[in-house]
Amino acid sequence: MLKAESRIGTVKHSGKKIFEFLCDFRNYEKLIPEGKINNWEAEEDSCRFSVDGLGEAGIRVVEKKPFQLIKLTGDGPYSIDFFMWVQIKEAGENDSRVKLTLQAEMNAMMSSMAKGPVKQFLDIMLDYLEKMDYE
Repeated sequence: MLKAESRIGTVKHSGKKIFEFLCDFRNYEKLIPEGKINNWEAEEDSCRFSVDGLGEAGIRVVEKKPFQLIKLTGDGPYSIDFFMWVQIKEAGENDSRVKLTLQAEMNAMMSSMAKGPVKQFLDIMLDYLEKMDYE
């Protein structure tokens, strides 16, 4: 099993704004680097897309705790068995801490090879979240 965690990031917005933005996949298009994802389709609680060389994938929300936690999982015929948590904690007015955690079912060899790149991916996502305009 693979478990990777991002660093803890600082987002200069309320937990409510961050939560509401991230609970709606229609907002995620703003987070996707140009040319990395194709055929993006989103509803509030799920999305579908394709990645060149990897095929079609999907993600859906499976749990929400208002202003604190969003839990996501793969959705679709070719999805890998994973969960991703977005944890949000308000530190003050317009000052929140955010951490991303990903857990995936895979053998020990794959897990050891994937852990570094997955952590790097989570940190890059967190960089985007820190710079986002949630208005």
